[in-house]
Amino acid sequence: MDAILLIANGLGLLAALTGIIAARSHDKRGIMIGNALANIILVLQLGLLGAYVAALLNIVNTTRILAAMRTSNTAVMLFFMVLTCLPCLAMASWVDALPVLGSLISTYGYFKLDKHGMRYVLVGMNLLWAPVMVYYGAYITAIHYTGVLLSATYAIIRDHRNILNSQAVARDVL
Repeated sequence: MDAILLIANGLGLLAALTGIIAARSHDKRGIMIGNALANIILVLQLGLLGAYVAALLNIVNTTRILAAMRTSNTAVMLFFMVLTCLPCLAMASWVDALPVLGSLISTYGYFKLDKHGMRYVLVGMNLLWAPVMVYYGAYITAIHYTGVLLSATYAIIRDHRNILNSQAVARDVL
């Protein structure tokens, strides 16, 4: 393994840990900040691996997350959706379309959904990004997306269990 690949995989591991922790956050802001940080790390990793479309998407994703933290304006969301489609001009293969689709889905989630809805979007987005990382040989990053997918799934189950428990307590009180 050459040095660049070793560094890239180290960055992928760091991004994986950041994304997994973010997906388990108890609030929307925590999810968004963690994902923005993971995206910044992934830009470096994907650039080192030559996955330039995915790296460009992560730059757009980071900017989009920061914008969504400030506003839920539909015009701003649509701007980022158009911006997300621009890397399609540099697509080398159909595989590069998967992260674009995942990014479009997550754009809607960041701007328009609460933390529960965002977790469902995280599951879908990560299902689309993980195979692309395997395709480019970014196995640690594929583990990142799979880990975030599993962490978001766990958080969805945890949240629903908490809701059900709250409803049961409310019924018992009445």
